Amino acid sequence: MMHNETVVTLDGRTLTKRDCYVEAVACDPNCGDAYYNLGAIMTEASTVTLRDGRTLTARDCYIEAIASDATFSNAYYNLGALMSGSETVTLRDGRILTERDCYTEALACDPSSGKAYYNLGINTGTGTVTLRDGRYLTNRD
Repeated sequence: MMHNETVVTLDGRTLTKRDCYVEAVACDPNCGDAYYNLGAIMTEASTVTLRDGRTLTARDCYIEAIASDATFSNAYYNLGALMSGSETVTLRDGRILTERDCYTEALACDPSSGKAYYNLGINTGTGTVTLRDGRYLTNRD
């Protein structure tokens, strides 16, 4: 099945991927995978309205995915990829993260995330960063 094809349910309704993820969230508001996948198919400027009336951006979807699973490495990574400069984001647990923090969180959850190391290196510039496991890294590292 192509990524842009629709899915037809047994009751005859035609649903897109986006619709399916919205339905998944309606069935289970703690379904981190559904929030993550919603964010992944959205553009940075787009929004989605959930059945409970909330309107979310891709960034909001990743925050919801992290709230559902605090070890969701890819959600931290994608959230960081949407940020730039000194911008911050507040997670639902109250933590305030920068782009760099998102990548270090992604690495704390999945120490083998090459994408997170790469983007952390770009973000580090000529300085150093301390990972949650205590290691200090330069952009070259």
